[in-house]
Amino acid sequence: MVFVFIFLFLIIYFFHKLLRSQFFNSNKNESFLQQIPGPFNFPIIGGVYLLDRNNLHLSFDKLYKKYGKIFSIKFGVVNTVVLNEPDIIFEAFHKNANFFSDRYMLPSINILSGNGSNIAFSNGEYWKKIRSEFSSLITKSKNKNLETEFNKHYFNFENFLSGYIKKNDTIYIKPFIMTYTFNVVYGLIFNESVEYEQELIPKEISDFIQSLFDVLKETTLCPDYLPFLIYFKNYDHLKEMTKKMIANVNPKIKKILNEMDESNPKTLLENLIVSIKNDKDNILKIEHLDHIVVDLILAGMETTGGVIEWMVLNLTNNIDIQNKLYKELLSNNFLSYPSINEASNYPYFNACVKETMRRSPIASMGPPRLCTKDIEIGGYIIPKGTQIFSNLYSYSFSEKFHKDPFLFKPERFIECPNTPILIFNLGSRQCPAKGMAESEIFAFGTKLFKKFLFTSPNDQVIDDKPLFHVSLTPKKWLVKITER
Repeated sequence: MVFVFIFLFLIIYFFHKLLRSQFFNSNKNESFLQQIPGPFNFPIIGGVYLLDRNNLHLSFDKLYKKYGKIFSIKFGVVNTVVLNEPDIIFEAFHKNANFFSDRYMLPSINILSGNGSNIAFSNGEYWKKIRSEFSSLITKSKNKNLETEFNKHYFNFENFLSGYIKKNDTIYIKPFIMTYTFNVVYGLIFNESVEYEQELIPKEISDFIQSLFDVLKETTLCPDYLPFLIYFKNYDHLKEMTKKMIANVNPKIKKILNEMDESNPKTLLENLIVSIKNDKDNILKIEHLDHIVVDLILAGMETTGGVIEWMVLNLTNNIDIQNKLYKELLSNNFLSYPSINEASNYPYFNACVKETMRRSPIASMGPPRLCTKDIEIGGYIIPKGTQIFSNLYSYSFSEKFHKDPFLFKPERFIECPNTPILIFNLGSRQCPAKGMAESEIFAFGTKLFKKFLFTSPNDQVIDDKPLFHVSLTPKKWLVKITER
């Protein structure tokens, strides 16, 4: 009885608070949003009754099929607009980039990003500065030794895998792919790497990696949108995992700060430290480095590693396509492997990558953006302060844009090479490491699929229905690997 009373009190309290904030301060916003197609929104909970937290991409897809290229919905107390087709996403994020460049900062994002002090979830002048510095550092690294790093880590991966499959040719490959992508980004930052034998990875590193994946499951918390749920599920676990990740990188950052030669920076982190110390505007701070580093590792592992895993799975399920790719790799360079500067000479490989990004979109819905001005998009006024999502999943699987969208057909990108791929987003918020990620996938994939053949262990099609967290990931799956 006491619980019921408390629950009713909380509902009345938050409903009262919601009415005050929404009716008196945002009546115009409500009027604008009502003009945009969308479902009925209840007080307090909005339209979340239509959203399956475990399959949010499918919930968005149902709404897209019903309401079209743009729809509005309230995520609890948060006014939200979802953009579903390339033209309207381009109109907002490219043509009107200045008004959609900021992130919508939710409580969970504030915790993970150190109140917006990383790269992915920073805003304003700080974001412009850190993005500019990071893009410059990536360009310098690419011109110097980026390909050398990719190759070093790939051949360590290859040597391990060749030995491992002699003992057991049917494996769960994801941990090894993620170790490779971890080693690439960890090496660029700290000039360190770990072994591929999972039992040889130091506990503090394995705990750190596990926290990286666990945190992705925690950043879609209901209290972000339904504040009264904070009394039933709070942010303590997310705070704990974030602290663990920060605690892992902090001692390494401090050591580099004490020991590095600022006149001769060698790693990505050392170059960033020099840039921060030379920042005359004093926008960037040394104390932000921990969240920046965690952000780089998380993004480097999740996006690149996810694309590679999905590509292996898709080619395993489509052996004819895998063999066709192998022939291209063999005919172009029989004795060796291509340089990343030769990527244009491998159209079928590039088509396989693009089709992987379309057929298995890691970022099914881009990170939320903030509309910073009342602006017309797609014939509707989107009010200032609205949360904006880009629904990449529905675009990827819409027959309006892709014939036979559920089939894996790289040829579609040979026939229509300018078909948009939006996994790295658009406009000023496009991933600053896009070029690096594409080069890493090319360097890794052209070697991997030339060296190994991937097949289903039981000759059955592997289940490729994704799991939704923040990104779309495959279920645990096994693959049989043989050397060619």
